[in-house]
Amino acid sequence: MNSFLHIFSSAQVNKETVSYLSAKYKWSQRLEVFDAASLDIKTLRQFLNFAAKKPIDNVDIYLVIFRAEYMSREVVNALLKIIEEPPSYLFIHLVTTSEHKVIETMVSRCQRIRHNFDNTTSDKWDWQNMDLIARMEWARELATDPEMEKKLAYWLEEETRLHNWRLAGALSNLLHTLAKSNANKQLQLENFVIKNSC
Repeated sequence: MNSFLHIFSSAQVNKETVSYLSAKYKWSQRLEVFDAASLDIKTLRQFLNFAAKKPIDNVDIYLVIFRAEYMSREVVNALLKIIEEPPSYLFIHLVTTSEHKVIETMVSRCQRIRHNFDNTTSDKWDWQNMDLIARMEWARELATDPEMEKKLAYWLEEETRLHNWRLAGALSNLLHTLAKSNANKQLQLENFVIKNSC
């Protein structure tokens, strides 16, 4: 999955935020950055036409749109066509402080990464070395933790930083399910354990 939604808890997202992300994730020099509030459909289409051609030098292309909640309907519609399955060399990063204001069909097609969470609130779970019994105990204990979602969000950020895409995707789906469902949290966590212990 090459499409990401970066969610910040700070009050403002700007070009400095993009510089921070670019340094943190070591994005290539082939980086196109747009402010959604001023991004028009003509500019986006020009970029998409450029990105439709695979780079001869095999350098990845990064599209970053900050303040993603301000995307116009036209821009959203044009992006939806490519955001679900971008070519392997194109990475799409949307940046926002208001996930709930970004159109849901866009959010559902992106891997969510939450930033500005206090790292000290997250347990350092040794997931790879836990057996199934230990993971089920982890699910039972975490289900009653009032900071459960915050800890899972930090874990997601860590796995994304380490490029563990499979586990990061599973964590993103888990966070989405926990946020949208009233189902028993322990059962949802146990289901996550079973699906990710094979």
